[in-house]
Amino acid sequence: MKIYIPAVLPSQVIGMVSRKLLIAVLLILGFSLLVLPGVSAKTHWVEIEGFEFKPEDITIEVGDTITWENNDSATHTATEDDDAWDTGDISGSGGTGSIVFNSAANWSYYCEYHPSMTGTVNVNAPPELENGTMDPSSGDRTTMFNFTVDYIDENNNTPMFVYVNIDGTNHTMMQVDGMDTNYTNGAEFYYETKLGGGTHTYRFYANDHYVTNSTAAETTGTVIPEFGFIIAVTMLAVVGIATIGWRRRTR
Repeated sequence: MKIYIPAVLPSQVIGMVSRKLLIAVLLILGFSLLVLPGVSAKTHWVEIEGFEFKPEDITIEVGDTITWENNDSATHTATEDDDAWDTGDISGSGGTGSIVFNSAANWSYYCEYHPSMTGTVNVNAPPELENGTMDPSSGDRTTMFNFTVDYIDENNNTPMFVYVNIDGTNHTMMQVDGMDTNYTNGAEFYYETKLGGGTHTYRFYANDHYVTNSTAAETTGTVIPEFGFIIAVTMLAVVGIATIGWRRRTR
């Protein structure tokens, strides 16, 4: 009995594989959209109870929402001192009012009906790290390398730390001008060290007491082992002397 096997051209095989691959990719993407959680801002709750905002002071991130819940029997509001934002009346016994905060700022607020009720909202923006460099960009093991970076914070928060991470190890950086407390315009930090031979990776980290931020990893130039040139010259001299001595002995 002869078995007939239909001929399939290579282009047809490639087409079938491509279509199957495309279908698989589409299925994976569709599944990802269904199961992967989206990145969303947070909602924070402030209770109004006993004619007080609890907590009285709250720190959130840009894009977050605060919802005030009124557990008193009296009506209250959460009104910014200069009327930049206002929840309006929040009825007693469970009423709520919400505000979305889309920019970094430090706000003070109060209740219009009970001005002795006050609170603060600190809308925090993550710290920024700019102009991260290593100077010089290459050298030998006797070279003192100076790592510098600018720490910038919209809220003018003093950094909890500024690190340079060299080859996976954090090193604390010092502020160039310890008297500079205006971090909205940026303050320069530095760290000096010598490095072993080879190439090195580094990045910078900072924390403003609320959020840690970092720069992308960077690669330095090659660090040449110290005395490498001197050793090479010495070896050439030794070889030269040995060659001269051998020639004299063979004459």
